Amino acid sequence: MTTLCQLLQGAAAEFSSKTVVLMRRGYRIERWSYQYLWEFSERLATYLRGKGLQHGDRLLLWALTCLSG
Repeated sequence: MTTLCQLLQGAAAEFSSKTVVLMRRGYRIERWSYQYLWEFSERLATYLRGKGLQHGDRLLLWALTCLSG
């Protein structure tokens, strides 16, 4: 079974600089590459581990369906 992390890591390796996320920030459009998204996910994982989240714990994400909130 392939995990979400494995899929993202593989996509970052294969499509490194290609755009995966576009976000409107006011009048700007922010573009995230596959590599940046992978690095961001690593930073988020480190932050969550620092807050005490451990393997097997459950996490609820409550957010808008679009990133441009």
